[in-house]
Amino acid sequence: MKNKIYVIGVDIGGTNTKIGIVNEDGEIILKEQIPTNPGIGIETCIDLITKKISEILEQSIKLGILVSGIGLGVTGQVDINTGKIVGGIKGKIPGWIGLPIKNIFEKKFNLPVSVDNDGNVAALAEYIFGMQDSVHSMVVLTIGTGIGCGIILDGKLFRGGGNNLSAELGHVSINVFGPICPCGKKGCLEAYISKEAIINMYKQKRLEVDKNNAERTSLSQKKEVISPELIYQKHLEGEKIATEVIHQVGIYLGYTIANAVNTIGPEIVVVGGGIAQFNEPLLNSARKTVEANVFGLASRDMKIILAKFGTFAGVIGASTLVMEKFNHITGIDNRIS
Repeated sequence: MKNKIYVIGVDIGGTNTKIGIVNEDGEIILKEQIPTNPGIGIETCIDLITKKISEILEQSIKLGILVSGIGLGVTGQVDINTGKIVGGIKGKIPGWIGLPIKNIFEKKFNLPVSVDNDGNVAALAEYIFGMQDSVHSMVVLTIGTGIGCGIILDGKLFRGGGNNLSAELGHVSINVFGPICPCGKKGCLEAYISKEAIINMYKQKRLEVDKNNAERTSLSQKKEVISPELIYQKHLEGEKIATEVIHQVGIYLGYTIANAVNTIGPEIVVVGGGIAQFNEPLLNSARKTVEANVFGLASRDMKIILAKFGTFAGVIGASTLVMEKFNHITGIDNRIS
């Protein structure tokens, strides 16, 4: 253990934060998950996270592990040079935009800290520890409360000309006359297939069926708590509405992937996040949509697959931000000593 580099990777989400000690081989030695409801206030939220990191650091000492830095994956647009959150969806997490999160963590722990967008760090995990030897270009989409995205081009994380404000496929419009997205624009992918949007789609379809059902087997009467997990379970049980919802989500996802294929031609598109539990029914629907909407032979050799590292991909990817050996991929030169 003592001969390897170990860092703490943190994936801060709007619902949960995942934390782990990760080595240079992408192996998680210790991991924790804590609820981080932003409604409790940003200061309290950060305090909860730093306390948990302190606990993990104490455990690392007992294991004889020397932690060399902290990598943070966060929602929103990040200035990687200052480690400050500079943009995102206003009001989604009050006090989040403008937060100098790198400085906060460096002062707290006296360790090197690097910060990046959560979609970017998920892409780094999938590429560095999953496909680096066989793939040069890929797109990673993480679908959950919102939609994260990271793009690898020519073996490097794409940062949109160096400003790190690009690669937001979740906010590419698939219908300019569509519903309002939380970002304020119309018809973004996130407005159609985020967790809340999917749940609302399912509820609406159930209500439409209930109107024509004399027995009124409504969701409220059954007191079911709707979640993506429930929708997928209903699909497995043969419920037509659940299957229709998953198919529709796949179509929306497929249109956005088709746009990415026509624009940058990735070899692989990786789908992760909580909605990835819809599994092959989701991907098959997306694949058919892509095939029908790309130009020429653009998608002939392109594959759409599920993420390898699941919900802790962000923790693994965030760890690479403070490992010098990955600077050429991450685009971050934050050397650890």
